[in-house]
Amino acid sequence: MHLSSARILAATEDAAAAFVTAYDAARKSLSAMLAVQGLRARGGDGGHRVLSELMQAQLPQHRRTLREFDWMRQKRNDTKYPDTAKSLLVKGLRLVLALPVPM
Repeated sequence: MHLSSARILAATEDAAAAFVTAYDAARKSLSAMLAVQGLRARGGDGGHRVLSELMQAQLPQHRRTLREFDWMRQKRNDTKYPDTAKSLLVKGLRLVLALPVPM
């Protein structure tokens, strides 16, 4: 379901929603693989990271693909939980770069 939704969203201008929906599809698939074994990654802070680490340990032959999932997790976190100090620094840098250079 999420993967189909991600494909639909990818055809719109909402790239962020498409990305997060695709990430959720991958995350839920990995969670289902654990559930079949009677396992569940802990909830709360760091739960998605733990899921990624568990699956990398269980499926070493798919480590490259699972590293890509981890990249998606990090990008999703950057958008869902922005670092305000970092964004303030970027805004400040943009202001400085926009100032005229004295001659």
